[in-house]
Amino acid sequence: MDPWQLLQQFRHLDRDRAYVLYCPRGLQSAYVAEVMQRAGYEAYSFKGGVPALRAYARARGIEVPEL
Repeated sequence: MDPWQLLQQFRHLDRDRAYVLYCPRGLQSAYVAEVMQRAGYEAYSFKGGVPALRAYARARGIEVPEL
């Protein structure tokens, strides 16, 4: 989901779940995660965005499709 769309709609999400957000560079998801945290959600941003997420998966042997 687009980070700005999520920012408008996150209040419809289950408060009893944890959320890990990511975006191309990690900046937008960090902002949205902070807003969600202030609203009482357990939300985190994957530091480094998509490149870091892909590297994390590859380091653990998880196949990552090319875009």
